[in-house]
Amino acid sequence: MLRVGIDGGCWANRRGYGRFLRELLEALAGRDDRIEYTIFLDSEGWQSFDLNERVHAVLVETSSSVGGAATASGRRSLRDVIRMSLAVARHDFDIFFFPSVYSYFPLVRATKVLLGIHDTIADRRPEFAFASKREWRFWKWKVRLALAQAVLVLTVSDY
Repeated sequence: MLRVGIDGGCWANRRGYGRFLRELLEALAGRDDRIEYTIFLDSEGWQSFDLNERVHAVLVETSSSVGGAATASGRRSLRDVIRMSLAVARHDFDIFFFPSVYSYFPLVRATKVLLGIHDTIADRRPEFAFASKREWRFWKWKVRLALAQAVLVLTVSDY
């Protein structure tokens, strides 16, 4: 049995990363009985999650949703990031999938990571994505950490 953990932080987003994750998981879930999927959701994602019969869902109590914290000057609290990390650490996965760096949080248990990167706008044109250089620096640290934990990077384009 292959055990796959999934970051569901962007599940509630009806466009972009959320749509990507929903369509991918809907296509994969139930195709192979030898693969077991577990998705970690905040309360906003939990309310809209509809694959309960094919995917095990874990609710992680956070103070805000990933989508709610995703503004040019917003961010998730350190407490919420730690809660997500610890929730995943309670499980044993063969691989953990982050559909996007956007909702990434560090894994504290050694696990292979598949990381999705959709674009490079925040890196190439930070003035379009961040309200300050400080926020851009935090983003760069987050990307570096995510890439350091990843054994494989998935992109949606060749660019």
